[in-house]
Amino acid sequence: MEKLLKILHLKKNNISDIEDHTLERDRKIFLTIISGILAQGLSNSIPLITTKFSLNYLGVEIYGLWMAITSFFSFFVFADLGLGNGLQTELSRAVGKDDNLIIRKLISSAFFLLIGVSLILIAVFILIYPYINWDSVMNVKVENMINLSGKIIVLIVLSKLFSIPLGLIQRIQNAIQEGYKSNLWSCISIFITLLVILFIIFFDFGKLNLIGFSAFIPVLVLLLNIIVFFFLEKKELIPKFKYFDKKIAVQLLNTGIAFFFLSILTSISLSMDTYIVAKNGTFSETSVYSITFKLIFLIRVISNMISTPLWAANGEALERGEYAWVRKKAFQMALLSLFLSVGASIFLFIVINPLLLWINKELSVSFLILGGMCLLQIAIAVINPYFMILNAERKIKCQIFIFLLYSLISLILKFYFSKIYSITVIPWIGAVSYILIVVPYIFFKAKNIVTKGEKNNDNSY
Repeated sequence: MEKLLKILHLKKNNISDIEDHTLERDRKIFLTIISGILAQGLSNSIPLITTKFSLNYLGVEIYGLWMAITSFFSFFVFADLGLGNGLQTELSRAVGKDDNLIIRKLISSAFFLLIGVSLILIAVFILIYPYINWDSVMNVKVENMINLSGKIIVLIVLSKLFSIPLGLIQRIQNAIQEGYKSNLWSCISIFITLLVILFIIFFDFGKLNLIGFSAFIPVLVLLLNIIVFFFLEKKELIPKFKYFDKKIAVQLLNTGIAFFFLSILTSISLSMDTYIVAKNGTFSETSVYSITFKLIFLIRVISNMISTPLWAANGEALERGEYAWVRKKAFQMALLSLFLSVGASIFLFIVINPLLLWINKELSVSFLILGGMCLLQIAIAVINPYFMILNAERKIKCQIFIFLLYSLISLILKFYFSKIYSITVIPWIGAVSYILIVVPYIFFKAKNIVTKGEKNNDNSY
């Protein structure tokens, strides 16, 4: 009971009084999960309000153009070349070593690398912008939107490019197991965006202003987070060019690029179903499948909130040789993920069709398709904590290998059997393939890391 109270305690525990740092590590995991639930709850509910008001103010055409442009440039999520993931991995290990000099070098090297990437991309964009017919690219044919697309593109692209180095603060906070701070700043960003949108609409400050402020408020909040973190909380970690280290920069790039390819591969392997449905089904089936998949993604969100804090915590624990904690925590979080994902699946089975009917009277999904989708998300949720062990241990190549294998097998089977039977088989092929190929491979890889570490610890005595 006393241990539980210390974990639930909001104030930082005195690490010197706690063997193995485990209570403080558990406390940070707990805070990150709880704040993540709050942030995700707000990020999924408040946009419903902003969408309603923004849609009415902008009109269907302009709002659709805005969403199309945002989706078109969504690839910028990969523009950091995986350096964010690389930093999170390397920094968590440095924290485990209590090596303040390496921590400074990692943060400074990553920041200046991404500032360079951002400036290069901004320069390229400025150079090519005048020579591209953006109306044609976005297929704009409505007269009142001619030339508007270019202005919206400038706002969206610049906001995303500025976010590349600024977004690093979230990775740093995750790496030092203060992800709850990043989550709280996300909540602040959501609330400010809502208030500003309502303000612009009420005083009719213009459609382009609404889009611009919606794009840049998250950027400004990231900047504010950086100012508070570096200049008020962690002055000793302020990025300085003198701490830029070429060797560390190369190390970060090597780890980051591996994560970069892994992110692309996982995105392809887990997000191609809608395309396959469009190829082998009807447009009506595609719409239903796409909307259902977005709703099912709620399960993925829950599992990510539980497993993500383990990434940094595992890195620190592995560096300290606390393999028993890593094993125990992965198992606990896998059980928790199983319980919550199954519960979320049951809830979705109850509400999905009434919700689809509310969206559109012609929409409904078969429970067979829903079952396959849920099974895949449950499998992902359960194995995610073990992925975090591999991430912390820098075991990225083996993940690339298994997702490449999974992608090839599952996508070929989905294309082939959905032609012969129906689109109903698509989610089931994805789920069964994932359970048979990915789950056992990742579990035994993670188990092997922990087992070897425990044996080495025993031999050292």
